[in-house]
Amino acid sequence: MLPRNQAVAALTRLRAIGDRIDPHLYMSEIRTVAADALWLSSSYGYDCVAIHFTWKREPEACAAITAEIEDLLLPLGARPHWAGDAHALCRLAPLYPRMQASATRPIL
Repeated sequence: MLPRNQAVAALTRLRAIGDRIDPHLYMSEIRTVAADALWLSSSYGYDCVAIHFTWKREPEACAAITAEIEDLLLPLGARPHWAGDAHALCRLAPLYPRMQASATRPIL
């Protein structure tokens, strides 16, 4: 997910590597999401565009292309979805403004 005002730039960057994405992709979806106040949400604090990828079962190839996509979109303010991946949560925590403050509180 990234700020709506970065959608055109994001799609332009993705089209530039489309030939590397396509062989590993089942489908993709683009949708807009309204800002919310849920601090672990990828749309926390701003209206955004979500670009979703459904990958084929090719873990190594998909991990490589996902890393390339993140490198292209993180500079645009993207917040990758972290659910279900504990390693990603640690790596992406700085992109979620309140994550560090909650790290010192016990999880109930």
